Amino acid sequence: MPLLKPFVHFWCSLRLTVACLIAALVLVFVGTLAQVDQGLYDAQKKYFQSYFLLPESVGGAGWAQVRIGNSEWETPEHWSETEGSQFSLIDFEALHGDSRAAISVTKLAKAAGGLSANVNRWRKQIGLEEINDPQFESFVVDGNPGWFVEMSGTRDGKPATTLGVIHTITYSTAQETWFYKITGDTDAVMKERDTFRNYVQSASYPTMLKFPFVGGYLVGIVLLVNLLAAHFQRFKFTRKKIGIILTHAGLILMLLGQLVTDKFQVESNLRLEEGQSKSYSVSSKECELVIIDKSQPSADTVTAIPAEVFADKTIHRVGTAPFELTVLDYFKNSNLAALGQGQANKATHGKGLELAATERESVTSLEEVNFPAAYLRLKSTAGEDLGTWMVSALFGVLREPIPEQTFEHDGKEYELALRFKRYYTSGYEIELIDFRHDKFQGTEKARNFSSLVIVRDRASGAEREVNIWMNHPLREGGKTYFQASFDPENDKATILQVVRNPASASPYISCTLVGFGMLIQFFTHLLAFNRKRKADA
Repeated sequence: MPLLKPFVHFWCSLRLTVACLIAALVLVFVGTLAQVDQGLYDAQKKYFQSYFLLPESVGGAGWAQVRIGNSEWETPEHWSETEGSQFSLIDFEALHGDSRAAISVTKLAKAAGGLSANVNRWRKQIGLEEINDPQFESFVVDGNPGWFVEMSGTRDGKPATTLGVIHTITYSTAQETWFYKITGDTDAVMKERDTFRNYVQSASYPTMLKFPFVGGYLVGIVLLVNLLAAHFQRFKFTRKKIGIILTHAGLILMLLGQLVTDKFQVESNLRLEEGQSKSYSVSSKECELVIIDKSQPSADTVTAIPAEVFADKTIHRVGTAPFELTVLDYFKNSNLAALGQGQANKATHGKGLELAATERESVTSLEEVNFPAAYLRLKSTAGEDLGTWMVSALFGVLREPIPEQTFEHDGKEYELALRFKRYYTSGYEIELIDFRHDKFQGTEKARNFSSLVIVRDRASGAEREVNIWMNHPLREGGKTYFQASFDPENDKATILQVVRNPASASPYISCTLVGFGMLIQFFTHLLAFNRKRKADA
C-alpha cells in the first residue's frame, strides 16, 4: 500500500540503524560519566533501564546530565602552594613575619557530617568547646548558598584563629560538600581575612548541562525492530544467505535476551550457617513491610507492601489483612539511636519507645546498602487505633538482631516488620552441611570457597548432596546458587548469590548462532571462490 511505504521505509532504513548506534554511544558515554555523581547502581537504572530521559513529572527518568568545565579560582600571588593532607584538593600558606596562616580547599561526598559537626571539629582544634546551635553569616559561592565561620582560640599556647566557608553543591541526587579553611596565628589570619573571602568568592565550578535524551530500553527496542524490519524487507531466504540469517538471528536473540534479563532477572543472597536450613533468599536492595498473622500453629499468613511506596507518606491498605497504615515519616536510609531523656518521640508502641530512627544520606554505590525506616500509624479497617510504631530494616541485620514487634487484634497475634524482601523457593529447602574457606599455605589469600549443602524436597523428604564452589553453581527450581562470599566474623557461615534469570540461556544460544552463521558464511564464500578459480583455469 502506498500509504505504508514511508512507514516501512523508516523502520527498514540504514540511517535509523546508524542513529541508534550513535545514540547508544552517547548513552554509554553520558551514563558512565554520571556514575561520578550518582553511583553505579543509580546511573545504570536511570540511563540504561529507562525509556526516556525526561523530567520525572512527565514520566521520564530525569534529564540526562553532563558536567562541563573544571573548578577554578583566582589565587593571590603571595600565597605559596604547599603539600597538604590526603583529603584536601589544594593547600597554600601565607607568611607575615613570624606569623603563618594555612589555607586548604577540601571536597567531600554527601553531607560529610553536617555543618554543626564540622564546625565543632574546627573549634576543638583551637581549644574551644562545642556549641549546639551555631549561627553564622550566610555566604554565597558561585551561586551556591553556604556559611562563613569565624572563631578564635589558642593552639600550643598561642592565639589562633580559624576562618572558613562551608557549602554544598547538588549536581544530581548526590551532593558534594566543599570546605574552605584558613587557620593559624591570629595576626596572619586576620591580615588575610579579606583576601581569603575574595578567593572563595572567585570560585567557578563546573556547570551541569541538562538535556532530554532516549533511554537504553528505547534504543534497544528500536534497534531490534529496525533489524527485524530490514530482515523481512530485504532478505530473501536462499542457501547462500543462511550464514547471514543465522548471524542476524543470533544478534536479535541477544537483544531480546538482554531486555528480558533487565526486566525480569532477580538477584538475592542466601546466608547459611552450618546445620541451618532455609527455604528463602533475601534481597540486598529492596525492602518490604510485612504483617504476619501468627495465629495458625501450622503456617503463618504473610501480607507484604513494598517499602518504596511509603515515600509518598499516604495511607495504605495492607493487602487482605484487616489493617491500614498511615505513613508519618519515611527514611530511605537510616540509623538507630537510643532515645535521650526528654527527646520528642512519635512512637507510642513497640521498640520506638526505646529507640529513635534518624535519617542518613542515601547510598549510591553497589557495595553499600540502604536501611530504610518509617514511623507508621496502624489502624484496623474498623477504625480501631492500634498505635504509632517505628519499624526499621536494621532490626533483623544487626549482629544481635532486635526481636520483631508483635501486637494483638481480635484475639490474633500479629508481627509487624520492615525487612529486606524475601524470595521463597518452590517446594524445597537448602541446608548447609559444611563450609570450607581454604587459603594458600602461609598467606591470607583465598584458595577456595566451597559449600556442601543438602537440597531437600519438602513434600517427599527426598535429599541430595551438592557441593557448590567457584564457577560450579547449584541449579534448582529455576534459580542458580553461586558461591559468592563468606562471613568474616563467622567461619562456619557461607553467603550464596541466588539468581533467577528466565533468559539465562540466551547469551549461549545467541553466540552459538552468530558463530555458526559466520562460519557458514565464510565457507560458503570460500567454496564459491574455489569453484570460480577452477572454472577460470
